[in-house]
Amino acid sequence: MRAKSNRFDVVGFHLSIDGARRARHLNWKQVAEETGVGASTLTRIARGKAPDAVALAVLARWANVNPTVFLLDEPTSVTQSSLGEVLARVRADPTLPEDVKAMLETVIVSAMERASRVRQPSASSSTQSPPAV
Repeated sequence: MRAKSNRFDVVGFHLSIDGARRARHLNWKQVAEETGVGASTLTRIARGKAPDAVALAVLARWANVNPTVFLLDEPTSVTQSSLGEVLARVRADPTLPEDVKAMLETVIVSAMERASRVRQPSASSSTQSPPAV
């Protein structure tokens, strides 16, 4: 029997492929047709079940995301990699005006910095409750 792994962020992966789907104005049936990944597999991912290796690879390539950013065992490198990928996508979007890109970058960087502080509390605050969000 195989051990269950909680090291893959299935929700994040699903949000990523859902974002790619929305950007392409497709429904899930069309995603299944374009990728060759079964509709039942897409449904399982939406319900929080990790995809098999082939479905992961195919969907990551289709959505143009690096699947390693969804591994939860290295939060610092994942955060930096995720931030870089998100900012690159914002900058590359031809539909966004430059002022909107700048606003989004500011918000995204601020949110990631906040998330990083919450994940890594200082020693003096280890007995205190987490800050309110």
